[in-house]
Amino acid sequence: MNTRRLKLKPEAIYQLTLSYIEKSLLTCGLSFKQIPNMPLPDQKYIQDSCNILIQDELNYDPSSLESEHQQLHSKLNVGQKNVYDIIMNVVNNKKGGVFFLYGYRGTGKTFVWKILSAAIRSKCEVVINVASSRITTLLLSGGRTTHSRFHIPINLNENSNHLDDPLYFHDKAILVPTNEKVDDINDYMLELMKDEGKTYLSLDSLCETEAEDSFDELAYSPDVLNVFKASGIPNHKRILKKGVQGMLLHNIDQT
Repeated sequence: MNTRRLKLKPEAIYQLTLSYIEKSLLTCGLSFKQIPNMPLPDQKYIQDSCNILIQDELNYDPSSLESEHQQLHSKLNVGQKNVYDIIMNVVNNKKGGVFFLYGYRGTGKTFVWKILSAAIRSKCEVVINVASSRITTLLLSGGRTTHSRFHIPINLNENSNHLDDPLYFHDKAILVPTNEKVDDINDYMLELMKDEGKTYLSLDSLCETEAEDSFDELAYSPDVLNVFKASGIPNHKRILKKGVQGMLLHNIDQT
């Protein structure tokens, strides 16, 4: 079969053996059907057991997933729990359905998909997580891009031959709608580089020369400053690796 990743259960090996013997008999004009009380191979069972996609999905640890599910479930807010209850009710009752979950960035859409995946997989059911972008799939357990999972062909054009030429991109730009997407792309590219790099952190405390009060300490605490992101201001954490290009900006307008 030439499927190294395939791990078969004893019953699957038994059914496959029957199937191979049946095929050999058929080439000689014979069949198990001609032998009284001889079991026949279960083709449906063989098809499901030898499906690598299904085998991978059923290879999760149900107990650990149930623990993860319970932990995530306790963190659901009212809106997220409402979505969770609706979808799980359909799944548990095997009704089937199509759901479109939408919302602003940071409202916890990915979190909902993660807990739904854990809940369903903990019951030894199959969940296929796909997304349109590679960045998003990194946030989902077992996630793959739609093109990769379903082998959807990508239409090539006259520029396709330049994909392996770094010089082709020197005068090009990657356009994204928000700075958060820029950070996602930068983090992903950094992960592809083998060099460990060096991490730099910004100053995350108030200047000692400034008069401080309880309000300032709360409003400008390290937890607040470390997650603060704004256009033109570097993030609190910056990772530099050999070969990474950086840009230094200086505001020449001091007014």
